[in-house]
Amino acid sequence: SQAIETAKAAFASRSQPDYTVNPEPNAPADPQRTIIYDLPSDLNWQTHLLQQGSRLIYALNFNYTTSRKALNLPVPSAIPSSMSMPTASPTDAPNTEPRPEVTPTPTPMPMATPLPISCYGSAEETIYLSGSISIDAVSGEVISLNRPVYYDYYNPSEPCRPYPIAYPAYSSPDPQATMVP
Repeated sequence: SQAIETAKAAFASRSQPDYTVNPEPNAPADPQRTIIYDLPSDLNWQTHLLQQGSRLIYALNFNYTTSRKALNLPVPSAIPSSMSMPTASPTDAPNTEPRPEVTPTPTPMPMATPLPISCYGSAEETIYLSGSISIDAVSGEVISLNRPVYYDYYNPSEPCRPYPIAYPAYSSPDPQATMVP
């Protein structure tokens, strides 16, 4: 519990410490990078006691999910309704040269049913973050710290540029054949 309290204080500090920190607190500002200093209070810390040479070290890390709203990032706008949605076509089926035993079959899809789409530059709804810290188990001094960082490649000033995500169906020459794991 003492190592966790030390870790929480180290992550919250915005000063330049005398140990290795990634990214550095005084690094040049980057509009696409958000360094996370304020951690959720209910983190599930993974704590390990390791030996490096004659030194005992606490290695702590965490992973958690959050949202754009929680990080005070702009929320994406919806895809404009005037934007046409791509549909499936026989050319969406992948090349089957490496697997000659499988014959591609284009997915029959009515024109009114669009393919699932994703957007270049679109914002994630769920953001995954992680961090880690090493602490000398005897002295309690922090050795190194890796802050959670969110890299935001979403640009709210540009429209979403959709691209289709095709999931073609495949058929086997033998309709009774089953896949064996």
